[in-house]
Amino acid sequence: MPPYRTIPSNEEPSIKNSNLSHYDQEILHQASRNLLKKIQNNILTNNLKEEMIAESFNITLRVNFIGKLPLNQAHYAGVDDQLLQQLINEMIPEIQSIIYTLSKKANQQGSVKNLRLPRRKNRQVIGMDEDLS
Repeated sequence: MPPYRTIPSNEEPSIKNSNLSHYDQEILHQASRNLLKKIQNNILTNNLKEEMIAESFNITLRVNFIGKLPLNQAHYAGVDDQLLQQLINEMIPEIQSIIYTLSKKANQQGSVKNLRLPRRKNRQVIGMDEDLS
């Protein structure tokens, strides 16, 4: 038997007894489970605090952004599922970079309270009459 085990949610009193909302407790439970899986698979990083913060941000991203994309075709304005998934996949590396930058800052500051998103890179503006083909 390996020297580690998955800790069930009911055995994590530090999270359960905190004054966090149920939603925040669930994010921390899921982040700790994901981090434990990374450790079990020898995907270790230099700083476990930063990894935990980043994993919490990733879960929030999946739940509050990717998971809430419209599920019916009327909202896609002619964009099919394949193109939508491609556009999401193109954004993920930039988002991941921002998440890890913010997790480092949060670890250094000891709080996520004063975190600010970095300025977006300048994007090329597309005119309404421009031919995109």
